[in-house]
Amino acid sequence: GSRIMIDTQAKVGDPFVGYYPTGGTSNVLSFIEGTHEKFGIGPNGPYRTVHKLDGTYRTLSDDKIVKRLN
Repeated sequence: GSRIMIDTQAKVGDPFVGYYPTGGTSNVLSFIEGTHEKFGIGPNGPYRTVHKLDGTYRTLSDDKIVKRLN
């Protein structure tokens, strides 16, 4: 994936808006909106945890995040 689309300057508390594969690998994208809660590096590379507007949390791999639909 193209890493150019990722906002690497985001900080905890900054808003997050983007799309993410619903099953992690599926072609179906879900819209995610919330605030950045945490950043880290895992076995699959950098990730971020987003506190969604509905109160739930999602952990997103940076390389799977889609900032906009083409």
